[in-house]
Amino acid sequence: MNSLVFGLFVQAVAQSPGNGISKSTYSCNDPIPVKEFLYKYFPVQTPGDECTNDVCTCSASGSTSEWYIQQGRVYIPTNGGGLDQSHGRRLQDPGMGFGLHCVNVSNHLTTGGLSTEEVEDHFNNKLGDMTAYDSFMDFSVSLYTTDLAKYAAAFDKDQVPYYTTTWQTSIDASAQTYTSLIVQAHKSQMILELTSKRSLAVGETN
Repeated sequence: MNSLVFGLFVQAVAQSPGNGISKSTYSCNDPIPVKEFLYKYFPVQTPGDECTNDVCTCSASGSTSEWYIQQGRVYIPTNGGGLDQSHGRRLQDPGMGFGLHCVNVSNHLTTGGLSTEEVEDHFNNKLGDMTAYDSFMDFSVSLYTTDLAKYAAAFDKDQVPYYTTTWQTSIDASAQTYTSLIVQAHKSQMILELTSKRSLAVGETN
């Protein structure tokens, strides 16, 4: 499974800039709705080094011309990381936490292969309404949470499709059962797998 695993949200200290894998970046045809999706359902923040209005200006290699990158970059913060606690201002850094980045570089000339929009269409067709497992779900970032039911309820309220499954860490008597909720971030290639020791059963308290 092509997944990155770390503690979710406030306790997401395992992966961050300078500490293991710090981000997962995706080519997106339209990054802003993806950023809005992440802000709506997850406690993310915008990096302090984000460009104005989410658009960066870049110089083309070997040329005096410029091209533009539209992006939607957020990160899941560690405990207060990336914030100036004394003044309440965000420091000009990428943010201490794990980054989830969507970028649109369609203004940069490339040749051959499928466009990002065509690749996203393949993801959307493969995942469909998320009622059945598909191998594309394995291309995910896995996040651990103790409050899986809260996310399921939020997605249910807004009719956001997701897929759930249970799995065990081993086949012996010490096996631990986990529940995973897999969701696609607004029709993009970004797949998030929320994992918990708690199930989605009503009344689950462990």
